[in-house]
Amino acid sequence: NVGKSSLLNRLAGEEIAIVTDVAGTTRDTIQQPIQINGVPVHIIDTAGLRDAQDEVEKIGIARAWRAIEKADVGLLLMDITQGAGEGDREILKRLPEKLKLIRVFNKIDVVGLAPKIDKTDESLNIYLSAKTGEGIALLRQGLLDIVGWKPSGEGVFIARERHLLALTEAHDYLQRARNILPQWEFFAEELRHAQNALNQITGAFTADDLLGEIFSRFCIGK
Repeated sequence: NVGKSSLLNRLAGEEIAIVTDVAGTTRDTIQQPIQINGVPVHIIDTAGLRDAQDEVEKIGIARAWRAIEKADVGLLLMDITQGAGEGDREILKRLPEKLKLIRVFNKIDVVGLAPKIDKTDESLNIYLSAKTGEGIALLRQGLLDIVGWKPSGEGVFIARERHLLALTEAHDYLQRARNILPQWEFFAEELRHAQNALNQITGAFTADDLLGEIFSRFCIGK
């Protein structure tokens, strides 16, 4: 029980995941979109990667590995009071080569260490406490650094190619929506497609909220 769910809650700024002292509490992936300095980030809490006997937990671990395959950055969370074990080394061997990795050493409050960040040619190590919040700011900055985010005077950041493709797709749907007026049913459908494209960048969002606001401003179907 290294504190994955506690870390997710700290990054999200609210209680998203259940926190207990029982190992294996997280059985499924929990996704939470957050923003760090205005940059959208998808955080996924997964089942702990360990040898499990419980069938439900095994399914959760399989889903965790699928999420890792799709991730841009992985947070390998370790309990500093126990150090890295053979299980951690086995996990490192199995991680995809393309995955950018941050080693997070949790529970510094237990051993009386100060939060810090160590950067080497091979790894990025962050020491923090998910319980007290010490070092969380270092982790947020580390996430931005490892993906190459560079602020500019105009607040522009380096976008991934798939983000640019998603923006282009959303733009095309919005153009079609504008051209299709006043056919409101088709207009709404184009907006839904545009929102789905943007969800690839900003995280899950209910299109009904957007449509409700739009339809409240127009007299439609009368």
